[in-house]
Amino acid sequence: MSSVLDITVSTMAGKVPVTVIHIDGHVDAASVGELEDTATIAVNSGAANLILDMSKVSFMSSAGFRSVHKIYQALHPEGGSGHLKILNCSEEIGRLVKTLGFDNFVSILSGDLQQAVDSF
Repeated sequence: MSSVLDITVSTMAGKVPVTVIHIDGHVDAASVGELEDTATIAVNSGAANLILDMSKVSFMSSAGFRSVHKIYQALHPEGGSGHLKILNCSEEIGRLVKTLGFDNFVSILSGDLQQAVDSF
């Protein structure tokens, strides 16, 4: 499997500003550092509402799930109130998110990006 990720970041306006991290590739042990670095830069720059657009992610290893948890934790230092949502993940990834209990703190959305932004 390829460990190269293509990551782009955009900010969209809804009721609140939302940072969207668009991910293309396999999220695994060799590539999660890039995803975590991108999310950390966004959070340190003031992002409080993040969407991980996973419409082009076909594989995510356990390291990827740990990375999602780290991103969530970065949004919640000392009682922070940030929000993390996953958009258009594969059925398998969505099933694993639920099995691991991540859906208790991360919303799984499908459909249109603007609708996802408007959900904050």
